[in-house]
Amino acid sequence: MPILIACLAFTVDFGNVYVRHRMVQNAADSASSAGVTVLVEEGESASEAVAHHYANANGFDNNGTTNTVDVAFPGDCVRATVTEFVPPLLARVIWNGTFTVRAVAAACTVQESLPYSVIVLDPTASKALELSGGSELLTPNGNVHVNSNDSKAVNTSGGAGIVTDTPMTIVGGFSGSGISPEPITGAASLPDPLAALPEPSTASCPSKGKVKLSGSETETLSPGCYMEGIELSGSSFATFLPGMYLIGGKGLKVSGSASISASNVTFFVEDGKVELSGGSSLSITPPSSGVYEGISIFQARSNTEKMKITGGASLAGIQGTIYCANGDVEMSGGSSMQANLAVRTLKLSGSAALSVAGFANPNWAQTSYILSE
Repeated sequence: MPILIACLAFTVDFGNVYVRHRMVQNAADSASSAGVTVLVEEGESASEAVAHHYANANGFDNNGTTNTVDVAFPGDCVRATVTEFVPPLLARVIWNGTFTVRAVAAACTVQESLPYSVIVLDPTASKALELSGGSELLTPNGNVHVNSNDSKAVNTSGGAGIVTDTPMTIVGGFSGSGISPEPITGAASLPDPLAALPEPSTASCPSKGKVKLSGSETETLSPGCYMEGIELSGSSFATFLPGMYLIGGKGLKVSGSASISASNVTFFVEDGKVELSGGSSLSITPPSSGVYEGISIFQARSNTEKMKITGGASLAGIQGTIYCANGDVEMSGGSSMQANLAVRTLKLSGSAALSVAGFANPNWAQTSYILSE
């Protein structure tokens, strides 16, 4: 009889241990999954606090007596180890120990390149993406996403069309024809992929005077603050040395047959317009490292001026990401851009095709989280 009672006691307790293990595992899964969501932007200290909060919410307060919660950070992951010391229910009459129940879970961040070459951010605008005059938007290696929930968020007219690698996604609807493949409507809204990108400060920026070139003038410019604007016209030519250019005043304007060469450069337009037009020859490539890697033109979020880029030569020479979160962008002229567009609204006109091939870089990525252990 004592043997049978002991067997029954341990059977009951082992069943309880199994149930407790599931609870410990759930706590570890919850802690690691919650912690990893703040790891990248807020760091390990905040991530650890969040992980402990979620473990506590699941019944494990890391008191060191009945349970412990350990949080570690291997690579881009958060590993939570939850241990509970479970006293026996019935077996205590013959055994004074505790069962050690432990579970480990690891959640990791995964950076994936955004599948979109063009993202239109305005949440409500009618004709947020508009094509007219026989223009055509092509994204051979990517997709187009439109955040507007308007029934005519996308509009094509006058024989214009959109051809994407995979179906375009639209939160609202579309009107017109010439869109291939058939768009997906009612899509989920996409957060601004560059919302966390900080705006550069003018506080310690070397101040430069106004730059205005005309005729056949040439000049080599160095990084700094051009708060009175940069303007080129005629057949003038400017070379921009690598770095950050903060521009104010009337903004950045290139017209006529003027040309610029800007390698490893980011143009941050705090005030004024961006107008790149005419038969100008533009060569703009973004930085290949640093905070603004891959960003070629960044219009300040407080700057609501319209950005105009017209003429085939102007479009073809621009690489990187054009970011204009709160300004409308107008483009015309056909060419092939190795670029990404994240803009409030986008309007294309003219009879030529614009091919936006996309530009891979760490600032054009989305973060996902996986429970890997």
